[in-house]
Amino acid sequence: MVDVRDIASAALAALVEKGHEAQIYNLTGPQALSHGEMAEKLSQVLGRRIDFGEVPPESMRETLIKIGLPIWQADGLIEDYAHYSRSEAAEVTTEVQDATGRPPRSFDDFASDYAQAFSPSQKKSTASARRVSVLRSIEGGAVKRSPAVPVRA
Repeated sequence: MVDVRDIASAALAALVEKGHEAQIYNLTGPQALSHGEMAEKLSQVLGRRIDFGEVPPESMRETLIKIGLPIWQADGLIEDYAHYSRSEAAEVTTEVQDATGRPPRSFDDFASDYAQAFSPSQKKSTASARRVSVLRSIEGGAVKRSPAVPVRA
């Protein structure tokens, strides 16, 4: 999992600094984590249990489309989850550091920096409320995944 802030830093470096011409960067965080491991780390930071539960792709796709996601985006999310299931996100590179000159942020840092966004007491934006609603629909009423597992931070 790569922190969105590292993606932005690498993109900025590639756009404004010399030496990035014709480079292709495979950006990753400092360690490969499963969704279950991310849920465990979020649990530690938040002081409450977060569980990750597998959802059949057909159910997830149907629910995502039902709440208004375009088909292409729903299919992209399904592919993202399949990517993890096939262990294709296990590679860890140095390319955030290669592009930016500093090491990538850890998921622990991300979880700590954005803990308030996962707090039930914080007012949720419409987008956050929609993601929670989707998860409740998919999981039959019990939110088992954090709404922040998608790329957005």
